[in-house]
Amino acid sequence: MDLLSVQLSPSTSIITTVLGNFLPPPSPSPHSPLHKSSPLSSTYKDELLLVARTGGSLDCYGIRDSDGSLVLLTSVRLFSNVRSLCTFRPPGHTSDSLLVGCSSGTISLLELAFETGGGGAGAGGGLEFRTVHCETFGKSGVRRGTPGQYLACDPKGRACMISAVEKQRFAYVLNRDASGRTTISSPLEAHKSGAITFATVGLDVGYENPIFATLEVNVLLTDSDPSPLASVGTAPATRKMLTYYELDLGLNHVSRRWTTEVERTANLLGSVPGGGDGPGGVIVCSEDRITYVHEGMNKGKGKGEGKGKGKGKGGICVAVPRRSSQPEGRGVVINVLTVHRQKKNKFFALAQTELGDVFKLTLCVVSGSVVSLHLSLLDTLPVSTSLNITKKGLLFAAAEFGDHTLYQFDRIDLKDAKVQSDSSSGDKDEDGSGDKDELTSLTFKPSTTLRNLHPVSTLRNLGLTTGLLLGSFSGSAPTGSPLAAASAPTPAEASTTAIYALCGGGGTGGGSSVRVLRHGAGAAELAVSDLPGTPSGIFTVRGGGGGGGGNYNDNDNDNDGDYDKYIVVSFLDASLILSIGASVEEVSEESSGFLTSTSTIFAVGLAMGQGEVQVHPNGVRHVRSKGKGAGGSGGGGSGTTTQFTFTEWLAPGLKRVLFAHGNSHQIVIALGGGELILFELDVESGVLAEVASKDLGEEVTCVDVGEVPKGRVRSEWCAVGTKDNTVRVLSLSESGSGSGGGGGGALGTKSSQATKASPTSVSLVDMVGSKGHLDLFLTVGLQNGVVLSTRVDPVSGALSSSTPTSKFLGSRPVKVSRVTIDGSKSTLLLSSRPWITHSTSNGSHVTSPLSYPPLDHSVNFSSSEIPHGIVGTVGSSLRILLVEEVGEAFAQSNKVPLRYTPRGGCLISGKIALVESDHNEVSEEVRKGGDFTDTDTYTDTYTGTEGGGAEKAKAKAKAKGEGGGMEVDSDSDADEDASASASADADADTSRKILVRGPIPPSEGRWGSCVRLIDPSAGLSTCDIVELSGDEAAVSVCAVQFHSRSTEEVLLAVGTTEGLTMHPMRSKANYITLYRIIENRLLLLYKTPVSGIPLCLTQFQGRLLAGVGGSLALYDIGKKQLLRKTQAKVGGSMIRTLDAVGDRIFAGDMQSSMHLVRYDVSGNELGVVCDDLMQRAIVAAEVLDFNTVACSDKWGNVFVLRAPPDVDNQVIGAQGGGRALWDGGKNVGKKFETLCHFCIGEVVSGLRRGSLIPGGTDSVIYTTVSGRVGALMPITSRDDVEFYSTVEIALRNEVDRPVGSEPANYRASFIPVKHVVDGELLELYGKLKPEKQKKIAEGLDRTVEDVVKKLAAMCNGLI
Repeated sequence: MDLLSVQLSPSTSIITTVLGNFLPPPSPSPHSPLHKSSPLSSTYKDELLLVARTGGSLDCYGIRDSDGSLVLLTSVRLFSNVRSLCTFRPPGHTSDSLLVGCSSGTISLLELAFETGGGGAGAGGGLEFRTVHCETFGKSGVRRGTPGQYLACDPKGRACMISAVEKQRFAYVLNRDASGRTTISSPLEAHKSGAITFATVGLDVGYENPIFATLEVNVLLTDSDPSPLASVGTAPATRKMLTYYELDLGLNHVSRRWTTEVERTANLLGSVPGGGDGPGGVIVCSEDRITYVHEGMNKGKGKGEGKGKGKGKGGICVAVPRRSSQPEGRGVVINVLTVHRQKKNKFFALAQTELGDVFKLTLCVVSGSVVSLHLSLLDTLPVSTSLNITKKGLLFAAAEFGDHTLYQFDRIDLKDAKVQSDSSSGDKDEDGSGDKDELTSLTFKPSTTLRNLHPVSTLRNLGLTTGLLLGSFSGSAPTGSPLAAASAPTPAEASTTAIYALCGGGGTGGGSSVRVLRHGAGAAELAVSDLPGTPSGIFTVRGGGGGGGGNYNDNDNDNDGDYDKYIVVSFLDASLILSIGASVEEVSEESSGFLTSTSTIFAVGLAMGQGEVQVHPNGVRHVRSKGKGAGGSGGGGSGTTTQFTFTEWLAPGLKRVLFAHGNSHQIVIALGGGELILFELDVESGVLAEVASKDLGEEVTCVDVGEVPKGRVRSEWCAVGTKDNTVRVLSLSESGSGSGGGGGGALGTKSSQATKASPTSVSLVDMVGSKGHLDLFLTVGLQNGVVLSTRVDPVSGALSSSTPTSKFLGSRPVKVSRVTIDGSKSTLLLSSRPWITHSTSNGSHVTSPLSYPPLDHSVNFSSSEIPHGIVGTVGSSLRILLVEEVGEAFAQSNKVPLRYTPRGGCLISGKIALVESDHNEVSEEVRKGGDFTDTDTYTDTYTGTEGGGAEKAKAKAKAKGEGGGMEVDSDSDADEDASASASADADADTSRKILVRGPIPPSEGRWGSCVRLIDPSAGLSTCDIVELSGDEAAVSVCAVQFHSRSTEEVLLAVGTTEGLTMHPMRSKANYITLYRIIENRLLLLYKTPVSGIPLCLTQFQGRLLAGVGGSLALYDIGKKQLLRKTQAKVGGSMIRTLDAVGDRIFAGDMQSSMHLVRYDVSGNELGVVCDDLMQRAIVAAEVLDFNTVACSDKWGNVFVLRAPPDVDNQVIGAQGGGRALWDGGKNVGKKFETLCHFCIGEVVSGLRRGSLIPGGTDSVIYTTVSGRVGALMPITSRDDVEFYSTVEIALRNEVDRPVGSEPANYRASFIPVKHVVDGELLELYGKLKPEKQKKIAEGLDRTVEDVVKKLAAMCNGLI
């Protein structure tokens, strides 16, 4: 068995983030992508956000000035686990650089650079990370003694320090060489034996010797301290110290400069601006307080416990306000601290508690010294891993669980905040009370509404993903499932498999959800309107010229119109003209100049305000306006007095126009019999004149005119499809430049491509290719539902020598149109379902389905509120869409908030049953009982926005009359406008809602849990919820149909535990509960006590099989409780997974790996007949066949095990009696064979076998706890195995290593890779330099294009 590991969607969890000005300085060359007028430099000129994700990836995001959206600019795979990031700016540089601490045992210095492409026509480049230095200092891996966990840099960019958790730390001096490149010195040791480090920061000391501050505890002194207080952490030897380390740049030596005692609970440090920008020093965050400390301050003071006027242990303290429901014995812990410099001598800090409350910390500075601290409550946000503040007043919060959000500050001056704390004047409660002489913490109640922030945009985050379910989009179970009888889905739903991701909130309250992921880009429906009939076509006309039919030319220098002026809907014998302005209205022939009594074949707006062109079956109509409103970009409508002049060109004789297409300067029409006629616009006279004609000799089936390149007035090429199954590329230049087959001159054939079916549509589009430059691509839609794509030489018009890329889209003929998605050129393909082809960051093109019902016709749409939309028709209705997340592999079609973290789920009777539970949480019953006054924190009706552009566009469109209320033949009135405005305001208020962490129980062993029933066919609505009480937690669930029961009713079995504690793991009681489902309600049947924690349940031969602790128990249904039929000890710890096939049971243990258990019916015995040779901690498992199972462990490995063929010969129950019960799993002779092994790098929490498209290859689809979605695909051909393996070996040597980590070592972190090809590594082939690509291709006896196409098609059998 050989598998191909592919990443379908990258990890969404964020480890840490940094902000900086990483872009190189603007280039003086106007042709450079970094020229000051270029989109890259002008749009993202201020700050970029660098994001380190789990799984070893580093992403660079730009914040778009227009709407605040986060745009992925580039990404790099590090093949290493990132532990820390730090920015610095070397002296003399104008841009920032990045320091990376990771598991490769190196400290790496990276820069963002624009890498130019290789030679050849159209060579360009792309923004990429470039490794400046990669200094090795020790072993690889994540160990407490390996530096990398903490990374700090001198604010002046002269030095850095990298620290381990225990003992080791190194300091490096950063300099510049003669060429101006940053250099890094040899490591300077600053080790301290027995020191446990908690934090490291670089102090701002101006241009004095760099100083680094650390929080540390010396454990050697603790071990040698004979005091009995040492064991409880109160002896002097165990006290935590703040230590300054000074790097002497002259002596190249690190020494301990100063140390002082701080609070025992101190956990975070923040550097205060110093030198000429502030007082310097550090902020120390500890439990219940924040302290400012600096060298030499408060000498001889602070021997007490920090009381009296805010004076603490050698510093100034301020109390952190507490929630009113906070238990008395539990302190408030700060988990994130960030310091933001506004300008010289002005700064502030933001501190977030473990509950999500964000406080603004300001320091009162008098004569260069800090005299007091002031703390104000800003807002309550989801618990974050990092907070970043931009210079433009934006706050990015990287959430631990739930979506990451970019917020805009509404205000930052919080003088009138209700919750404030001051070190000099005591604290003030909400009612103004408080003891001003004692450093006591005030109490407050958190708000569920943001007061000082509002969300701008979000990044989707699926972490913490606890599992997944696969099923049809309507929610039915897989075909042939005995446990589900779902309602019949629609044809579109039946052909789609959805991933139901179970996403937890990490036990922090809120953020838990079920998300429905469907392969492809998301589409938001912004407007729907009925039409008087079924359209035969649809076109858009841009005001002032510059496009038609949705094929806009954004590069036209003379394009006066920015947005569409008309939507032209064509019927069999009529046309409907819709004017786009403040509202969408129908306009008459007199108001638009377009013929409405005939069908429209094509419509376009001409350049420089030279009118519009309507092509109809009898000829071409050129409409030019004069008088009022001439050349306007948003005219039209009743009551206008616009005058028009018309120029008509009529088809000769009895011929009729069949097809037409054009741009703002050229139009090509196809007459019956295969005759083509070219029209061009004379810019000076404004006349559209016939310039050339040609008879192809074959009936034309489709035609497309290319876009006008930037800086030119006409396109060079036209594509024509004919009935002889041929697509031709014709020249539109009279000179006939370039070499190619056929004659020269205008409409001369330059190249052709034979197809296997009749072409139904063609499109020439300039799309971003390799290294960021534009390439001309020809896309052909065929009658048989196949789409072809090939590259066209922009100089000669020749087609690529390699075979065109093909993909089957559906049973309907394919229609192709050019669209603009998020400012980038893309291709929309219509068949049995809509598809979209777009460019990726590495220059490759991806064809993804659109999560929307099939469209009949579609074109590009642009308005002031929706600059990059799509307008299409479905039957007799008109739709306006907005494509979202086009770069994502999966569209999130639905999201259901949950009360607690989902622990498992199953499909039952067309529904989804979920069990949810959270430790250290109270139940809904207790919360509603009045013991806690905190809020509706876990309401199931929460409707917070996802932050996507669709919601904003929809709200804005509603407010302006262009949204869902769009009606043809109707005028907007004041009532509708007021309603739309109120709706937009309501959406804005909803976006400020935030999920707040609920009250914390005062003792351990408290749980909140529930059982939920969801109907996926009704938009994932919740049918019923059963809240568990008495600290009972649901941990497992399955659907079971008992054969001994007279009815065929399917019951729901739920495993629960009561009063569970983790350290040590023990519980008061354990149960298996059965529920009936009647009329979408969960009805309790009975509860059965069991001997251990039932972590897993499954149906087995008409009975219920349960993993009870380390034993397997088989139960049958009884009248009052379940009846145990047999039990056998299997695992050494606790059974985590159960899968049954026939008489075989695959039981995965949390410590002793996988066991194969057989059930002997005659003896009613369970016995282990095969187990694993290695001890693995099983997390998830999925049976592949009767002998094979795929598993994952908690170290991020996935592997496939197969039982030997003679395993059935094993004897079960040879011991007999009670010995068989307890010793049956000890003496096992047969062992599993490891067929495949691969390290994903993230803990795989869910495994399912299936395919995401009908008729696709069955693969193992997995999700990780950090939100990644991937698949292990079987490679069935020996030629494919050799091809992929050869490319993988070559890429291991040729691919860049940004942090020095070898890809092969990363994938074999624990066990060598076996029979698995790394698909992530194969994807990097497109990012190699051309000479390296050619070298690898020559070793395979293939061309570079053949290798690229082969790699691009490796997932075709899955998605």
